[in-house]
Amino acid sequence: MKMWKIIKMACREDTIMLGAISGLIGTLSMDIANLFLYKIHASEALWGHFAGSIFIPARKTKKPQNFLLGQIEHLITGGILGIPLAYTLKTTKKYPKIKGWGYGLATWGLLYNIFAKAKLYSIKHHTSISYYSTLIQNTIFGVVAAQSIVSLSEEKTSTSGH
Repeated sequence: MKMWKIIKMACREDTIMLGAISGLIGTLSMDIANLFLYKIHASEALWGHFAGSIFIPARKTKKPQNFLLGQIEHLITGGILGIPLAYTLKTTKKYPKIKGWGYGLATWGLLYNIFAKAKLYSIKHHTSISYYSTLIQNTIFGVVAAQSIVSLSEEKTSTSGH
């Protein structure tokens, strides 16, 4: 509990910390959705496999140590991507979930589509459902990260009635 108070205080005082923590929360939410969709065969790979394929040939990303490397890279990327969103929402506070949704779409367009076209990843998705799945997961990232930014940056309000 004390750790959570320290994190909230740091997030209120530092926009970079706010963005990084919120991006991490958004990324973890995205990973939960990805795991569910992977289990029901609506996604061909977990994000740890996909991100790991930047460094490792696709056939080796299923090894636990390689998956872990990819997952760490994925979480770092999510934390970094939360920082511009935090600055945006600090500047304009209206409609954070809509802005988060749009930001999620933008990250999908950049990371998933443009980087894939540039052949940055050795894993390739072959089904349309995987493309839609990653779109949904990236919008989850954006909305959850945006709501985390709003929640973590709120000042504690007094309810004593003074």
